[in-house]
Amino acid sequence: MKTIKVVAAVICDNMKEKNKIFATARGYGELKGGWEFPGGKIEAGETPQEALKREIMEELDTEIKVGDLIDTIEYDYPTFHLSMDCFWAEVTAGHLELKEAEAAKWLTKDQLDSVAWLPADVTLIEENSKEHGELIFNIIFGGIAMIYTVKRIEEDLDFGCEERPKGMPVMAIVTLTNSSGEEIRIKAEDAMLYECNINEGDKVCFDANNKLEKVK
Repeated sequence: MKTIKVVAAVICDNMKEKNKIFATARGYGELKGGWEFPGGKIEAGETPQEALKREIMEELDTEIKVGDLIDTIEYDYPTFHLSMDCFWAEVTAGHLELKEAEAAKWLTKDQLDSVAWLPADVTLIEENSKEHGELIFNIIFGGIAMIYTVKRIEEDLDFGCEERPKGMPVMAIVTLTNSSGEEIRIKAEDAMLYECNINEGDKVCFDANNKLEKVK
């Protein structure tokens, strides 16, 4: 059986505290839609760490610092054997922009079972949870780190001809598009958009409180 040697990054918010981890849903191939830790194949002449830095830049347009090796997972898929070196990593530059994956999430320990992991990644989680107890994924709540483009900002006209209730902030309807061209519409306070200097055409993401944040 053919062996494929790959690397995977368990990207955490902070290498010391490891409070949350980043997972992606594969956007291509026969395993499309399965959740995994991002990474890819090791090319000739590369060290695992070099390969991981290259793959994360290609897939997420992000620079990472590669930390300790967590484990090497050996797993037999029906048509090939996978050997996967898994490293801790943290972001040093960039915003984890999805170029190949179809979705991404920051997951807490309690949320690890909320996505359909690919078998090799399940093995990583299960084996290390047994070995280290709850320490390795002792993580707190995090949110999606997807980059959107502000397509349109419009006044919220919910009140029609009626007067806006006293004390209620002026709201705007913001239309966002992701890298696949899909649109979402959200409401945001007009004052917040002005304060953060968010305008049509800007790149934005959602912060930990699910509020828009301009990507610089």
